[in-house]
Amino acid sequence: MEYVGFWWRFLARFIDYIVVSVGSCLLFLPIAFGLGMASASGGDTAGAAGIQIIGQLVMNFLQLVIWAGYYTWMTGKYSATLGKLALGFKVVNADGTKPSYLRSLGRFAADYLLSGLILGIVVFVLLMLVMALGFGGFRSLMESNEEAFAGGIAFGVIASLFVGFLLGSFPWWMAAFDPEKRALHDRICATRVVRK
Repeated sequence: MEYVGFWWRFLARFIDYIVVSVGSCLLFLPIAFGLGMASASGGDTAGAAGIQIIGQLVMNFLQLVIWAGYYTWMTGKYSATLGKLALGFKVVNADGTKPSYLRSLGRFAADYLLSGLILGIVVFVLLMLVMALGFGGFRSLMESNEEAFAGGIAFGVIASLFVGFLLGSFPWWMAAFDPEKRALHDRICATRVVRK
């Protein structure tokens, strides 16, 4: 089996992201329009805010269902998503066979939910650390120069988000250093991405 490296997999994921995002936008546009109309007709009340919050939660849940359905169905049926198909890759089990729908769903969950949770925790911890240290370290700047204080905090937040993203992305970066080019979700589900 010829394993596919990190950057090719990244390109396949980017293609999938565009495909699913465009499809989701087409689906959600009428829903968002309807929620906006319902919210606007409610005026500036707590009911209008409640409609917006519930609508956003429903759309976030539907987005997760769309992503899960896309990755599970495409990987279970074709052994690849559209991005992987376009680049000539496929997902296989350790023995080279096509993954089942259940394994494809597990692979999606390990990829998006577990890896996303790890990324979120790392970014959040770094952001909180920078904000806690930054606010304390920039207090004297605030007293003398508010613009310098705001610039320092903005730089700290941007730097923590960038470094947090790099560190928190290790479940995906694993593919760059693994001999079989496996990311964390591949290791959990015993799958590999190979060239056809």
